[in-house]
Amino acid sequence: MYNYAFKKLVHSLIVLLSVISAVYLFQSYSVIDPVDDFMSSSFGERPVHKKDFEKAYTKEAIRQNKHLPKFYFDIIPSYFPDTLHKIILHDERSFLTQAIRYSKCIECSTDFIQRQKGLQEVGALDSLVNIETKSILSKISREKDLNKLAYLFSSLKTGNIHDIPAINELIESFEKLSQVKNSFTFPKLVIHGFKNQFHLFVTGIFTGKMGISKADGRTANSKIIKALKWTLSLNVISFIIAGGLGLFLGLWSIKNDDTKKEKYASSAMFFVYTMPVFWTATLMVVFFTTDRYGAWTNIFPSTGIKYWYADKSVSEQILLNFSQLTLPIICIILPSLAYMSRIMKSKFSEVLSSDFITALKAKGISQKRMYNKHVLKNGMIPYITILTGSLPGLFAGSLVIEIIFSIPGIGKLLFDSIYISDWTVISGLVIMMSVVTILAYLLADILYSWVNPKIALE
Repeated sequence: MYNYAFKKLVHSLIVLLSVISAVYLFQSYSVIDPVDDFMSSSFGERPVHKKDFEKAYTKEAIRQNKHLPKFYFDIIPSYFPDTLHKIILHDERSFLTQAIRYSKCIECSTDFIQRQKGLQEVGALDSLVNIETKSILSKISREKDLNKLAYLFSSLKTGNIHDIPAINELIESFEKLSQVKNSFTFPKLVIHGFKNQFHLFVTGIFTGKMGISKADGRTANSKIIKALKWTLSLNVISFIIAGGLGLFLGLWSIKNDDTKKEKYASSAMFFVYTMPVFWTATLMVVFFTTDRYGAWTNIFPSTGIKYWYADKSVSEQILLNFSQLTLPIICIILPSLAYMSRIMKSKFSEVLSSDFITALKAKGISQKRMYNKHVLKNGMIPYITILTGSLPGLFAGSLVIEIIFSIPGIGKLLFDSIYISDWTVISGLVIMMSVVTILAYLLADILYSWVNPKIALE
């Protein structure tokens, strides 16, 4: 048993680490610059002046650990520098990387970039009379694409600029950059150690330091924990009610098979299961939260959290707003209940057709004892699989419910975070959902042995 538990734990950790790695890769190699994105948000600060911007950018990049290497090691071409990650400004690092790949020469690349940056600082363009030449050189001083630079240099008329040293040196530097092409070089392995972005990302997940949300400046883990309490309040109640009623209805259906009331109940469950959740939720909001269709339909309060107390905990908020959670819970229960009851009827039917049930009937066992001791017990094994497998689905399904009913849970938080591209919070939510899924299947293995001791954890 302990050997099995250890293997299962190791397997779960490998799966979780794979998910974390996938989230990290997606977040790190996204086309969006996370530093600039945070500074451009309503909570961030983006100075207009270039020097102030570079200073603020550097400060924010260091806070996000962007000055560190991405992983424990790098496999790079031998002509690449080992400390390229220390160039904090994203555009400068990307342009230098492009130049080195193009020329395979670090000195030529850095020399050209320095001369390009200094073109406007020395005031070389001020003495130019030709407007077209001045415009081209102005574009050259700002361009970060080598192909476009090659086109700009080729269209440049050098007749008016031969007396300006800074411009002539820039042209010579670019010509040298374009000519240098070394032969094939072998890659090299660079070890960075534990001080890297991936290591800090993983440790931040387990220590609650996942980063700051660009929406309001709060930490991602505090937002997720607060939203999780609302989602758990919905899903735990729905899970218990749907699980219990689903088992009861499945057993009731098989006991009353082929009767009129069972056929009516099956048709009703099938109808409920086929209805989209968002449609059911919308109908309930329209018909049961207003008196538009009669005073008798105004049963439940309107959507949203009506009462919010700053001095109350989330648990107290849930109790005070429980009337607002009644309709969402019903919307989550209905499709789960219909699915579970239909599946359990099918599983109980398979158990009843087994040879050992036929033998028990031949021995004269009472129907009540047969159902309660044998049919129910043997039907519980697939039921545990269905029940634990539906747990992650309940969290995913509550996304639509929370948006429609304006409940500040995980689904609403995920929707709002995706809308504003808050990747810090999105990454935390994806990892949290993975943990829930892994724990659900671990719980299933434990329940198998508890329901039927004959099933050993081997």
